[in-house]
Amino acid sequence: MLQSKKFDPSGAFIRSMVPELADLEGDALHAPWTLAPLAAQARGFRLGRDYPEPVVEHGEARRRALAAYTSVFDARVKS
Repeated sequence: MLQSKKFDPSGAFIRSMVPELADLEGDALHAPWTLAPLAAQARGFRLGRDYPEPVVEHGEARRRALAAYTSVFDARVKS
């Protein structure tokens, strides 16, 4: 998401490559799973039908990865 927002803030590339998202705006274009249900309904967009549901919850995955890195680092420092 961050790279998408940084290098394609208008969403031109996303719109050209993923036409299912072409009608979305703002954060929803870069992360369609964040689109509010009523806004999605108004656009005729349904997550899971028009675009896949997220496979990983990124915040939780990041937390677990950082914990693993910290654990390995701490083990190396102690040895």
